[in-house]
Amino acid sequence: MLGRLRNSLRYRVLAMTLLVSLTPQVLVVAWSQLSGATAPRLWYGVRDAVDEAEAGEGKPLLTRAELEERLREVAQRRGVWMRAFMDHETGGPFVDVSADAPYEPMTRLTDRVERFLLGRRNPPSLRKIDAARAPMRDRKEVAVAFRLGTYIDCDLGEAVWCEAVRPVLLKDEGVAIVVAMQGSNRDVGAVYGLRHVLLRLALLTVPLSLLLAWLTARRVVRPIQEVKQRALALSREQTNARTPETYDEARDLAAAIESLLAELSAREHVHAAFVDDLVHELKSPVASLRAAADALSSPPAGAAIDEAASRTQRLARSIEGSSRRLEGIVGRFLDLSRAKAGFPDEEREPVDLAVLLRETAAEVESDARFPQVAFEVALGEGDLSLRGIPARLAAMMRELLDNGASFVEGEGRVRARLERYDEGLRLTVTDDGPGIPEAQRARIFDRYYTTRAEARGTGLGLALVRAVAEAHGGTARAETPAAGARGATFVVELPGIA
Repeated sequence: MLGRLRNSLRYRVLAMTLLVSLTPQVLVVAWSQLSGATAPRLWYGVRDAVDEAEAGEGKPLLTRAELEERLREVAQRRGVWMRAFMDHETGGPFVDVSADAPYEPMTRLTDRVERFLLGRRNPPSLRKIDAARAPMRDRKEVAVAFRLGTYIDCDLGEAVWCEAVRPVLLKDEGVAIVVAMQGSNRDVGAVYGLRHVLLRLALLTVPLSLLLAWLTARRVVRPIQEVKQRALALSREQTNARTPETYDEARDLAAAIESLLAELSAREHVHAAFVDDLVHELKSPVASLRAAADALSSPPAGAAIDEAASRTQRLARSIEGSSRRLEGIVGRFLDLSRAKAGFPDEEREPVDLAVLLRETAAEVESDARFPQVAFEVALGEGDLSLRGIPARLAAMMRELLDNGASFVEGEGRVRARLERYDEGLRLTVTDDGPGIPEAQRARIFDRYYTTRAEARGTGLGLALVRAVAEAHGGTARAETPAAGARGATFVVELPGIA
């Protein structure tokens, strides 16, 4: 589910917005973690500096001059500020030497980045920080150093710095107080402060950003989904094999458009085939009409009166049959067009479908085309009436019965059953023909679609059945036959009179 959701345009917009919103916070937190190594480095630096100021165990004590020389060398080498005060004397330090602290790894880069992001906020110098404090001999750090041997502390305020204090016993001169201080030339305090500010701002900005991203994504995705639904509505995917959702709106839209294009291409082929069939259907009666007209306009010379009259009658019957055939083809086109429009100008009235089904079955059974086909009508219990257009409902029944009978080879039956069910009326027509292949069942009600190659059907009969059913608020479908059964089964469901 999550993997499919990642392809969603909504998800990608939200994820990108969340990433952009949190990027400053993540960068500052990561930067402050890297900056966190500054204080430990300074702590060890001042500790090692005062360690080197002392002579060490087992070595002779230093004189004041030797201590001064050593402190200068340590300050220069380690980049610390070294001072020394005599414990029993007043006044300033007898040693006061400082050197620039060595750059940390990547300090030049970090210094430039911090100055770019935070501005030129140089931290205060160590001398300025120290001047604001109490005199050295009065500080608690000195008392702690005399009691513990060494005092080390760091400050992470406006500037990051560490200080180490150690009393050093000199040769024949008393005790010297050695002080080592080292600070960072980076504005680490500002980085820590910025981290907390950004984290507090994130509590407001991140939810607001996600809300705006969701609204934006929804506004962007909605027209894509509308186009997709329209494309599916125009294709057969909407009713038969609906395209599965992939949570990728752009891919779904492309799939829907591809489906629509494939459907349009298929329909174009069907329409082209229909035109060929229609031309073939019209050619025959038109040719008969033309031949009959030519014969009537030029009777054979020397023909007897009776012979001429008989010939005229035959030609008249041919013209009449061809005219009726043409009228039937044109009439079906008109009926289908009106059914698709819902018969807006035709009055509806209560219709007893049981009576109408019996009359229609008797009419089709008397058709000379089906001398060996038996028509059976079965009626269920209850009221089998609805409000509709009798002529249109009769035409629908006639098409179903005629279609079933046309596929029966030799002797066979066409069974029609009308019954009431919970939501209305159901008409089921079953024949003994070869049945409908599964691949064709989904398209059997399509306009112009026909499988009767020899009969050259127009493909309008079943399309008219569905159109009439839908115009009366119902549905029409072809059902899958039971295992081992032959023939085709068509079901029309209509709303009855409550």
